Amino acid sequence: MNSFDLARMLSPKESDALNANFGTIKDFYSDNTVSVLLDGATTPQRISMLRPAGVGSRCAVIQKGQDWFMLPGGNYAMASSRTITCSMSELQGVINNLPKYLAGNVTINVNAGTITGSISVTSFTGPGSLQIVAKDSSGVNVAKNVQTHKCSSVTISQCDNGNQIQILGLTATATSGNCFYINRCSTPLIKLTYCNAVAGVSSTTNFYGIVAEENSAGVHADSCTISNKARAFYSVKSSHYVVSAPDGTDNATVYYENGCVLHISTAGTIGGAKRYASSNGGLIIPPTSLSVVAVSTNKNPTGAWVWRQYSDETAECWRVDTGTATTNTAYASLYRTATQYGQYSFPFTFRERPVLLRKVSNAGAQGLMWLEQVEASASDSGNVFILSGANQSVNWAISQYAKGRVAL
Repeated sequence: MNSFDLARMLSPKESDALNANFGTIKDFYSDNTVSVLLDGATTPQRISMLRPAGVGSRCAVIQKGQDWFMLPGGNYAMASSRTITCSMSELQGVINNLPKYLAGNVTINVNAGTITGSISVTSFTGPGSLQIVAKDSSGVNVAKNVQTHKCSSVTISQCDNGNQIQILGLTATATSGNCFYINRCSTPLIKLTYCNAVAGVSSTTNFYGIVAEENSAGVHADSCTISNKARAFYSVKSSHYVVSAPDGTDNATVYYENGCVLHISTAGTIGGAKRYASSNGGLIIPPTSLSVVAVSTNKNPTGAWVWRQYSDETAECWRVDTGTATTNTAYASLYRTATQYGQYSFPFTFRERPVLLRKVSNAGAQGLMWLEQVEASASDSGNVFILSGANQSVNWAISQYAKGRVAL
């Protein structure tokens, strides 16, 4: 047998079954010839192939009984485990060339670069694992917060391989939609490590960092940096989503679960206006051991609150306001202002009315007192009348400090 001119293309399902149960991979080719060890032969023979239209240059030839089959991407199926190095621009092509059946462990080392498109990892099965690892110029895994490997977004969908899928060090630059999206996977562990999504603004509707939706798989976001998102970590009807040591700032909501379990194993230093949100009967498990650190701050406001929000789910804020008023309304033996002062919305909503300390002092020569008119609530500081001993113009200063638990 020296040549044949017909190669049958298999569907992913057929090729998976063939790899798993029947096929013997003979060899791969990069032009139109291939060396194969035919049944009963002792040395490989060169066979001329006719590559079907639309098939790339890397294929494998499989023998099943007396029949021969050509599989696209077979180059990477030759060994049970394989390490591949590529650029960011080549990454999607390398993923596409992998056989959907992972017989062993595949590692793709990726050099630094930026692409405008998205990366998709879809429909892998088999007992093996897939790792996509961002490497620096020395071939070392990138560290946390390094943003040298950029794409628009990353999707992992409908995978059920028997080992893990891991992505390390990729940065998603999308400014709307899902930056990292894990959907309908049953792979035992899907892990994102040192991944980043920091572009955009948190007010953008439906703009999320790392989303896990309808997975029976375990999803783990480890040491990822997520900023400026409507929801940083969002889990929808997934069995178990674990977040550890997150970083980032200015998220509208940090953790949002929708009918699932979302477990924060370590608090990290991520910040946002609202820490937790929950719906549809799910559960958020906060860290059991907290290192209390400021996760979000507003240090230098102009005419507004100075505030800090902490990793133990508490927050504090304070401000000083000044102005001029007239105490011209009789009140017992004193005079009060006709207008109330000091009512300002807090920079976040507390879970209940916070502890509020307030002082009204004179910014001039008068001695002043205050009378509370509207009590503070979970959302604002309430207001007061300013009192003095005479019907007069006064220069006032109101100092306020509030601390409490932030809203779920």
